[in-house]
Amino acid sequence: MDLLKTENRELGLSKGQLMKHRKKGLIPSIVYDGKTDSIPVFVNRIAFEKMYSVHGKVFQLQAGSKKMMVNAKEIQRDPLGTMLLHVSFHELAKGQKTTVNVPVKVIGESIGVKEGGTISIVSETLALDVLPSKVPASIEVDVTELKMGDHLSAKDIKLPVGAEYNQSVDLESNVIFCNHPQKIVEEPTAEASEVAEVVEGETAAPAEEPKE
Repeated sequence: MDLLKTENRELGLSKGQLMKHRKKGLIPSIVYDGKTDSIPVFVNRIAFEKMYSVHGKVFQLQAGSKKMMVNAKEIQRDPLGTMLLHVSFHELAKGQKTTVNVPVKVIGESIGVKEGGTISIVSETLALDVLPSKVPASIEVDVTELKMGDHLSAKDIKLPVGAEYNQSVDLESNVIFCNHPQKIVEEPTAEASEVAEVVEGETAAPAEEPKE
């Protein structure tokens, strides 16, 4: 299993010192062990983002000599979202389920799409309660039988073995929808607009006064 290694971090560093580390690619972080202790560390930004892109929030981390499964529960970025500022990791107890947001992945080509419709993913992710070792990379949803106007709600989707919806998920909420094709409204050409203006002008012209 992939392992995110960390570096020891001293407490009491100033904001300026922490910013210097960030510019070097070392992100101030903290690891909570689920009890009372917390371990201040630095994580390599590139290594963390690679791990996050592959495994999501749950993966294995090493702090000092200790290896543990963690949930990257809080990820702080600057207001523009361009700089990673801080990460809070929470150790996961063995055999204890954790809540993770898992991306929805559409597979297959639906009947509706073959007829000109489009597939819309209403919920990009779904919150699952699952063991850390069983966290799926995605929730695959087969849309082959969907016709235009059909939808799939959370209760219609088969979850990976060992996973269940978190109580925050509305089972009746739509996750995937097959849309009808949009009607294209053609704008009038310049020539048609000129003809319309002439006709409108003739219609609006005042009647001539009768001759005495």
